[in-house]
Amino acid sequence: MLTINTNKGQLELKFGLGELNAVDKALGLEVEKINLGEGFEMLVPKLKTANVLAIAKIIPALTLGQKARPKTDEETLEVLKSVKEQYGTFNNFCDAVLEEMKNHFLTQDLVADVETVTEVTPTEQPQPVQVVQPVEQPQTTI
Repeated sequence: MLTINTNKGQLELKFGLGELNAVDKALGLEVEKINLGEGFEMLVPKLKTANVLAIAKIIPALTLGQKARPKTDEETLEVLKSVKEQYGTFNNFCDAVLEEMKNHFLTQDLVADVETVTEVTPTEQPQPVQVVQPVEQPQTTI
């Protein structure tokens, strides 16, 4: 269970369908005032880069229905300050969220897919390249 202690109380980040749907909308694409969703796929990349603007959208989405949930920009700013105090850096917080996502069946495949894609694989040792010099042809004149 991942929590944030705020001056309004404790927030628990949840990964249920309602919360993930809210993340999808919060990070989704908006075209002519119509939200197309598709933000769920952006969750992991935003967390991996510790994007503060995305974190400001993710926290309210993952805390739906909770009394201490931030509802205004000012309240969200206070929660972000609490995150920074509690976790030290936004990177640490995002790492904790990604780690928590591994424990939830609705998000664990999303995290596993990204890890597979971004995983560094060892490369082969460079092989020496043989340089072939062109052979000079004798010039003949007719």
